[in-house]
Amino acid sequence: MLKRFRLGLLAILIVCLLGLSVQAAGVVITMGPMGGTMYPVGAVIADMIMENIPGTNANPVVGGSITNIELVNKGECQIGHTTTELVFAAVNGGIEPFDEPRENINTMAKIMSQYVQFAVAADTGLTSVKEIKEKRYPLRICTNPKGNIAELTLRRLLEANGITYDDIISWGGKINYVSHADGASLIKDGHADALVLYTSMPAPAYQEIALSKPIRLLDIGEDVAEQLAEEFGYAVFNLPKGTYRGHDQDAVSLGGGIILVVDKRLPEDLIYNITKLINSPEGQKRIGSIHADIEKDFVPEKAAQALGGPLHPGAERYYREAGILQ
Repeated sequence: MLKRFRLGLLAILIVCLLGLSVQAAGVVITMGPMGGTMYPVGAVIADMIMENIPGTNANPVVGGSITNIELVNKGECQIGHTTTELVFAAVNGGIEPFDEPRENINTMAKIMSQYVQFAVAADTGLTSVKEIKEKRYPLRICTNPKGNIAELTLRRLLEANGITYDDIISWGGKINYVSHADGASLIKDGHADALVLYTSMPAPAYQEIALSKPIRLLDIGEDVAEQLAEEFGYAVFNLPKGTYRGHDQDAVSLGGGIILVVDKRLPEDLIYNITKLINSPEGQKRIGSIHADIEKDFVPEKAAQALGGPLHPGAERYYREAGILQ
């Protein structure tokens, strides 16, 4: 009996110390690249944690939707953003880029829907991804660094159309791994032709390009879209004409939800408080002010839907108390 009591006391102490160590070391929030939509979301959440949860430090860092899962799974970061299909792949394993399940990944909230946008300078004359191969076009493509869902999705899109990076290079093109802002600058300056991102719509980077140079979103093809959706868990979306200056036709593409993942080993009370904080009227207002799509999508009723993986017990407790989950 005494042994069991001691073991139970030890377990309680470990949990308490874990909570204190997280507070002392700080909550590291790994988000998207500078110039994107998600980094400011991390900055706002960090500010709200610092303002409302006494003794808890928080700061955002630059990451990527794939690397964020790895960082949170290893405990190097506590919160990160990713996408629905990557959560599903990470939790289950056996789906690129996760050969094995990432055991420490839980979810906290869905922030918004985002879209795969394969934008090209309108003067390329391209209207679809398949035309790149048909014309053996020397396309100079910008996308996010490897470890980001945008780059992974670009490879999948090209491969589904029978194109590899080596093909692009052999035709005189190039693959640039850059931030949203740098990709926009390269196209504006005439050093690149395309920018492929998995982001909000309209996205600041594309709006910036379109101010000086018309752009068009390429159609990936219905068959390819359906194939990739079935294989990897994307959703199929239509990107309407008029989204950007120069985008003169609807385009079939892919997308999904942007999810906040957390380390499942974090204390229940901490994640409960953060979940409650970001879903509060103030949280919705401050996070929603970053982008119109977030303002539209980020409400408690949607935040616990279609996450791709299990909720952290602290987040689940909040959503149950709020009457969102039964």
